[in-house]
Amino acid sequence: MYKTNWKAVRKVGNVAYQLKHKENDVEYSLETINGVECLITSPNEIKNNNVIYYIHGGGFVAGGAIGSKSFCSMLAAYSGSVVVACEYGLAPEHPFPDGFNDCVKVYKEIINRYDKLSIIGDSAGGNLTLGVTLKARELKIKTPSCVIVHSPVVDLSLSFPKSDDTNDFIVKMSCMEPLREMYCKDADTKRYELSPILGNFKKFPPLYITCASDETLRRDAEELYKKAIKNKVKAKLVIMDNAYHDYGTIGTSSPETKKIFDETIELIKETTEK
Repeated sequence: MYKTNWKAVRKVGNVAYQLKHKENDVEYSLETINGVECLITSPNEIKNNNVIYYIHGGGFVAGGAIGSKSFCSMLAAYSGSVVVACEYGLAPEHPFPDGFNDCVKVYKEIINRYDKLSIIGDSAGGNLTLGVTLKARELKIKTPSCVIVHSPVVDLSLSFPKSDDTNDFIVKMSCMEPLREMYCKDADTKRYELSPILGNFKKFPPLYITCASDETLRRDAEELYKKAIKNKVKAKLVIMDNAYHDYGTIGTSSPETKKIFDETIELIKETTEK
């Protein structure tokens, strides 16, 4: 894994993602925001001044904003909001804190452009999403109206064990450790920016979490939910059977995930229309 040609992996992955279902009633553009390239997905009819900030997954080493067009198009079309997805720096070329700082830079800019901001992330992007939210509070700037995370990585400090006896064909513990080493390098993994579960969740925004019942990161989702409830955060955890890691980003493409997608849009509207 350490000798993998990650540039080739990312290129192939982005091509594959482009083949996924996309809504037609949106427009795409690229914009550099605070020094970071971003994909902007706009509905043909913008219905509000809320922005959805989407942070993609990919194990901190793969994925990309361009490859996120499918999910971003659904978010934009069904919410009536502009969606911003950033091309944050990826390991091993850009280990922590490079990618995290990119995500924060974009957040700091767009939070000032719009009345409200909803933030969504999946897998490694869920880790970054939670970390950015905690960082916003530390910086004493406006926090998101709500936070949605799908199959999030919440702990890179290994403070609790993950399940390795699952049927998860996407994320295995055998790949988690090398990915962790490439991304974290010599950083203190107990920092909330790397292990958001160790952060302060008092007055955290409303939180929506999904995971599969038989995935390696189920424990991460469950621990996050427990932490939220302990801190009196409005939170919901959806655990789906016969699913797989990161199924939440399928959006409207299946009846089961459309229900989750509809609840996501409902939470966004509920927390931004006040």
